[in-house]
Amino acid sequence: MTRSGINTRGGYTLPELLVSVSIFTLLIFGLSGIMQTGTAVYFQDSTLLDLQQQARNGMDRIVREVRQSNSSAITVIDAQSDRIQFSTPTKANIQIYRNGNLLVREYPLGTAPQTLATDITYLKFTKSGVQLFLDIRAERTAYQKTFSFPLREEIKLRNEQ
Repeated sequence: MTRSGINTRGGYTLPELLVSVSIFTLLIFGLSGIMQTGTAVYFQDSTLLDLQQQARNGMDRIVREVRQSNSSAITVIDAQSDRIQFSTPTKANIQIYRNGNLLVREYPLGTAPQTLATDITYLKFTKSGVQLFLDIRAERTAYQKTFSFPLREEIKLRNEQ
């Protein structure tokens, strides 16, 4: 026994241990939930950023080349308006179109197409006088959520003759 009737041996009682383990378990689960949420938000934002880059890179490439053309050298080929053929002062019969989910450029015709962007689910060209309207939408599913990034550009054609 002890002098004052209280056990002075070092250590914890069972209720103290249970409370400590319960608090520790709640902290671990809370931190785990925060980490999972943070990771999901990070990857969702990365997915959206990648979609934006894909759409903008494809759009910039098309705009840069099409601006070298004049309105008489541009043809919107099919009824869906998702294929365009144009000529610049140095190149003839350049085609840009969507093949599956790829935005591709084919020059010269009959050669392997060059991929300009991926995850492109919508492409439409609309020609009106000396202006060309270009609509692109990039789309991808990640973490059971579909991300979509639409982009529209109005191109004023140069070198009009």
